[in-house]
Amino acid sequence: MKTPAKLTRSPWYPLLFAAYPVLGLLAVNVGNARPAAGVRPVAIAIVGAAVLFGLLRLLTRDWHRAAFVSAVWISLFAFYGHAYLWLQEKAPEYARTNLVAGASLLVAAAALFAATRPKVRMEAWTAPLNMAELALVVFPIGQIAWYQIEIQNAPSVRAESPVTAVEGTKPDIYYIILDSYTRADTLQASYRFDNSEFVGGLEKMGFNVAECGMSNYVRTELSLASSFNMAYLTSDLDPRITPDSLARTPLWNLIRNSAVMDYVQARGYKTVAFATGFPWDEWDHADLYLEASPLRGGLTEFEGLVLGTTAYRIAEDEGLVETKLTTFNRYRERSQFVLDTLPTLATLEMGAPKFVFAHLILPHPPFVFAEDGSHSDSLSFLNAKDLYPADKYAKGIVMQSQFANREITRIVQEIIANSETPPVIIIQGDHGPWLQTKERRLSILNAYYLPGHADAVGENITPVNTFRVVFNLYLGGDFDLLPNQSYFSPVPYHFDFELIPNRCNPK
Repeated sequence: MKTPAKLTRSPWYPLLFAAYPVLGLLAVNVGNARPAAGVRPVAIAIVGAAVLFGLLRLLTRDWHRAAFVSAVWISLFAFYGHAYLWLQEKAPEYARTNLVAGASLLVAAAALFAATRPKVRMEAWTAPLNMAELALVVFPIGQIAWYQIEIQNAPSVRAESPVTAVEGTKPDIYYIILDSYTRADTLQASYRFDNSEFVGGLEKMGFNVAECGMSNYVRTELSLASSFNMAYLTSDLDPRITPDSLARTPLWNLIRNSAVMDYVQARGYKTVAFATGFPWDEWDHADLYLEASPLRGGLTEFEGLVLGTTAYRIAEDEGLVETKLTTFNRYRERSQFVLDTLPTLATLEMGAPKFVFAHLILPHPPFVFAEDGSHSDSLSFLNAKDLYPADKYAKGIVMQSQFANREITRIVQEIIANSETPPVIIIQGDHGPWLQTKERRLSILNAYYLPGHADAVGENITPVNTFRVVFNLYLGGDFDLLPNQSYFSPVPYHFDFELIPNRCNPK
């Protein structure tokens, strides 16, 4: 058995050099990727490093020399993408594959040459490098663990209305968020798309579609944190919500541990939620949490991000592989799973009424669905800088809005037809489209199916009042309605709010 001193002197730091870039990237994206997303890339990185280490040991015939060369080569591979992106920003004239790859190969050759010199002794470097790399690895692991503890122990927000007795059977409630889905007049004015057929179809089914619907905030995190807590985002909800704050964790806590969840659970509801790919808005603690099989789709979004920071991007830059296509397919498979599963919930017996939360990344990019649901050429919407030009973004938004129209119409028809008790269904955009004026970026589809109360919402209702209305009508609530207001805020100052008037005039 090796003593601690012998373990310290054994050259195992190349394995940590391989794990650190993945763990560091996971820590930076701790709110956007679950820890499990890092398991496969960390395992592959360590196995790959071990194979390289072994091959270099055969070449150099010395573990310490092999460890040094392995660490250098692994670092060059792992940080190639970071260097490339830094040059693109700071010195774009040098951000060329042949220059960056050539410089990397020279450094790799120099490391091998230095390590094979007979007079160079590598043993003295082993213990310091082991300890330094161990410290580096522990730091992101600590960040990830701390975030998980914070999220799991975040207090729930309590609803302000008392829970009172309600006679009769309580309805299932479906809260369907269509990401970036805007209202009809914005689709017409900005994209020359007439959405009257879809809106009219909803109205024929009994929906009340708010003609002048606007979101309360301009981004998903802000919007959902507000609607799920039936409140505007102020320091009363969390003291970190101040105009100069860059914190996003308060929003994630407010979404996962909300007043709405508290209220429906107190009324005996079972909660149902879907995976979205964004942990901060996933109710993985719901009574029933649904996600597509990991065998559906290819690379995860995080794995695609990892590859983009490595020398793997050389193959992508040269057109040999398309990593984005595999990650985009993940979006498609996840959305298709939700669309396929939602209507089946109407007949699902849970021994209690259901509150269903489904956040669909539609019509928000990536643009992976053609109008008929077939695969679109999703990469064709991006320019050379992987951005969405206004004309291609407009085409994609219309395309996926048409697909969403067809699917949502089918889904709500099946839910209504198969529900024993008429359900409550809210179909709502979380914010409007990109590349528009501030007011249009806040305009949303806002549709309500409220059995027995078809006229209970006005043309200007905003999401902050959505559940105030629903709970008052069906669950014995006594909530006052808040003023319908909409706020724009810039990145990264999410809480520096600017009031934007709603100038829509209902017909």
